Amino acid sequence: MGGLIIIIVTLISTLIFNYNYKFNVKILIFTTLWIGLTGFIDDYIKIFFKKKQGIKAIYKLISQLILGILIGNIIYDIRLMENTNYYYLINNAFFFDKLLFIIITISLIIFISNGANITDGIDGLTAFISSIIIFTIILNINNNNDLLIYNTSFLGSLMGFLWYNIYPAQIFMGDTGSLTIGGIIAVIAILIKKELLIISLCAIFIIELLSIVIQVLYFKYTKIKYGIGKKIFLMSPLHHHFQKMGYHDNKISIRLIIIQLIISIIIEIIYKQ
Repeated sequence: MGGLIIIIVTLISTLIFNYNYKFNVKILIFTTLWIGLTGFIDDYIKIFFKKKQGIKAIYKLISQLILGILIGNIIYDIRLMENTNYYYLINNAFFFDKLLFIIITISLIIFISNGANITDGIDGLTAFISSIIIFTIILNINNNNDLLIYNTSFLGSLMGFLWYNIYPAQIFMGDTGSLTIGGIIAVIAILIKKELLIISLCAIFIIELLSIVIQVLYFKYTKIKYGIGKKIFLMSPLHHHFQKMGYHDNKISIRLIIIQLIISIIIEIIYKQ
């Protein structure tokens, strides 16, 4: 439940330094509390009820699905009101576009939130990668002081947490932290209209998540076809595959962080062109 530190520090800093509490900040505070509560319940069950798996994965997905529907619906309606030119869409096209926007919102929240959660298997990895992602996002926030205050608060809480989370970790974020981090990053991307940017920035999170999907699907496919399940990776997610190959946690972590830095630099150079 160490992720509570990230949540509490982010919210306190935001509430202290943000004087207007505009729409964007309210959305991010709501997201932080909603998905933070989902992760907290999961960690609470693991710790106090001694259930290794916590809440079932389907319930996490339902929580993320509901959040995506709420956030997608609210943001779309607000943008519609802010731009009267959109009102010609009050026909079938309007509903199709709104549905598509909500589907994109749900997909981003589910993929990035669960990707951050899956990546949190090596000391400091998720916190460090997330810090780089948030710093890159800060560089691309234009004339929005509310988002800037929230993001710098979030980055500060991540860096403070990372101080005690690097190898060997003294504190662990759990699902309370990892699910929340991914959910926040996804919603920030939607608010600043940088959905494609964030997919590229969060490539490591998405690859880690896809490694599990690929492993499970391939295992089931080979079991049906050959009668015995086979694996592509020694273990999933991907960072565990490298652990099984004999690499030290620090080497895996630092190399993934270097890759994230390269991704962020390339994206920043392309975006500024």
